[in-house]
Amino acid sequence: MKLVAITVWLALLALAITAGSCSINHRSGDFTQCEQPSDCPTGQVCRDNLCAEMIDAGANKDGPRPDALACPAQCTSCVLEKMECKVDCAVSPATCNGAITCPPGWNCDIICSVQGSCRAGVNCLAAESCNIECKGRDSCRAVDCGEGPCDLLCTGLQSCRDIDCGDSCRCDVECANGALCTGVICTDVTCKSGLGCSSVFPGCNTCP
Repeated sequence: MKLVAITVWLALLALAITAGSCSINHRSGDFTQCEQPSDCPTGQVCRDNLCAEMIDAGANKDGPRPDALACPAQCTSCVLEKMECKVDCAVSPATCNGAITCPPGWNCDIICSVQGSCRAGVNCLAAESCNIECKGRDSCRAVDCGEGPCDLLCTGLQSCRDIDCGDSCRCDVECANGALCTGVICTDVTCKSGLGCSSVFPGCNTCP
């Protein structure tokens, strides 16, 4: 009788162990393995050979979020798969109080909408392209464009000083609404248009 009881007890124990092992949630199955970005669904990136959600580097008023590790430091938001970086001074005034550098190979959209923003220099020398909006009063000084397209819209009062796009394959600098636009160097002297520059003239757009 004792032998039967022991046998039944062992059978129940084995059944409990089996049931418990089946309830384990293997989270690794929730992720898709990858070797390159194209292996992942839209909206995800390949990180450590696993597809993960793309990080939005939306920043608060004090600067970029500390958890936005996938985006370059000064970007208030970015699109990783297109290498697009936005620096919005209204979102992060602290970022725009210092020099701004567009990361090498990135396409930057820099919005200098706060008064006195982007006055410590904007470096686009290694950028794929730069689009800069100088909306704030007395904004945008010492802007250096690289070889890629470089566009500036200067609408802030007394904005845009020392703009150098002499190496750019296409540079448009539009000045309006009391923009100062002094020290503007265009791709060529023939590209000069009013206080700014225009790529509509012959030889002023050599971008591939």
